[in-house]
Amino acid sequence: MNSEKKGIRVENRNVNFKYEILERYECGIALKGTEVKSVKNSMCNLKDSFAIIKNNEVILKNMHISPYEMGNINNVDPLRDRKLLLNKSEILKISFKLKQGGLALVPTKLYSKSNLIKVEIALCKGKKLYDKREDMKKKDANKQIKIMSMFYGSLNLNNNSNRSAGRILTFQKFGEIKSVLYHDLVDYVNNERRFAEEGYFYILDKAAVYHLGLTNEYSHLVDGDIVNHMMDYSANELESIVSVMTDAQKESIANLFADKLYHGEELDLNKIAIISKHLPVGIEQMVQEKKDFDERAKAAKKDN
Repeated sequence: MNSEKKGIRVENRNVNFKYEILERYECGIALKGTEVKSVKNSMCNLKDSFAIIKNNEVILKNMHISPYEMGNINNVDPLRDRKLLLNKSEILKISFKLKQGGLALVPTKLYSKSNLIKVEIALCKGKKLYDKREDMKKKDANKQIKIMSMFYGSLNLNNNSNRSAGRILTFQKFGEIKSVLYHDLVDYVNNERRFAEEGYFYILDKAAVYHLGLTNEYSHLVDGDIVNHMMDYSANELESIVSVMTDAQKESIANLFADKLYHGEELDLNKIAIISKHLPVGIEQMVQEKKDFDERAKAAKKDN
């Protein structure tokens, strides 16, 4: 590909992660109006695009080409279907293999070659979840992943793996963020799986959450940013947020807001009441119990 222009190269970065590539084909592409100018300015995206064979033609679907800024009536639908130019023998070969099932035809990149715009498509086989996780382990073992404590108070995560036995990750307070290597995070999650699933700590990396098999659990968790802005949500939004939270996270935010009220911070008591509906003990009751405890402690000290 030495003849490609450096300025015209758009890659589909998800392909290698989602698929095992079996065969690659170089195609021309039929563009209209100002699409050529947009492509030459790299104003296109291959994410979520794919190709099909229809009436013995290869059709590229879902490739987004942004309208040219200086364009006019010659601009076209950014997501229109586009014909890819491939010889008939290759089309027949691809069509035969697709009919066997289990394969997909996906664009891997768009580039220029000898002043022409080309698209590389690939026959691919979808990777299984295990394969994707293995790829993540190999590629991102040394990637730094941020995690946030969602526990009110001090939180210790133990790592009992052979690689780093006895290593303890300590958070001093709710909302504290620390970075760990991905392979260490795997060990912490494996050792403290319940803490991960119930939201005692929150992984601030969607890919890591996916590869650790926590996507379903994270549909019921909130991060510290949401908690810190809870008073900014409407009553209906707040109800929706709290209703799906785990008991562990409900307990943490109850202690957090009780502490704020105890120290005189002004909060919307109507919203505090909404949160309290989902708790075994209401937040205002928790504050009162803490004040009563302090009064008893003062009285006991005075008697002594």
